[in-house]
Amino acid sequence: MMLEHILVLSAYLFSIGIYGLITININFVTFFDIFYKRQLRDRKSTRINQSNLLNKQY
Repeated sequence: MMLEHILVLSAYLFSIGIYGLITININFVTFFDIFYKRQLRDRKSTRINQSNLLNKQY
């Protein structure tokens, strides 16, 4: 009887752990996707600003 309780409890904790790992993984993927897009946008605007500086007539 005690062994059954231990097995049920360990299965429950295991499923919570797997759910937590999946949730954290999805959050990391979402964060890094947004972060990567922001870096690309900043890099493009930097290139535009550099080309504007090169073409500027003084």
